[in-house]
Amino acid sequence: MFFPLPSIRAAVNVNSAHVPISCSIVFTHSNDNDVKSRKLTMVRTCKFPGCDHKNVPGSPFRFHRFSVSDMAMRQLWLVAIGYSAGAKISSIKDFRVCSAHFSEDDYIPNQGGKSKKRILKSSAVPVPWVSSIY
Repeated sequence: MFFPLPSIRAAVNVNSAHVPISCSIVFTHSNDNDVKSRKLTMVRTCKFPGCDHKNVPGSPFRFHRFSVSDMAMRQLWLVAIGYSAGAKISSIKDFRVCSAHFSEDDYIPNQGGKSKKRILKSSAVPVPWVSSIY
């Protein structure tokens, strides 16, 4: 669907001559399905070597970010996935590790709250594979 606006008319001085110009602006409207499909184009995958789990809707896995504030933990995570411990934050800011690489003991126990969001302990370090899905 197109929504035309009135033409814009103006004048520009070119070599001391007053030259009229005009242009039209047309806005297009996209339906909601187009917008939703564009939002789903960025799919993150687990950075653990050999893991191809993707962070997509309906995935049974939770994806965890690398620590930005705790340099020692960030270095442990980097070494665990086979990267140099000295990697810069800017190069790893989009890295994620899926919950398949953490055990139940790596999570803070749910204290009966309503939130189903599982939070990693600050001491958790990913391992190659944990047998069950968390």
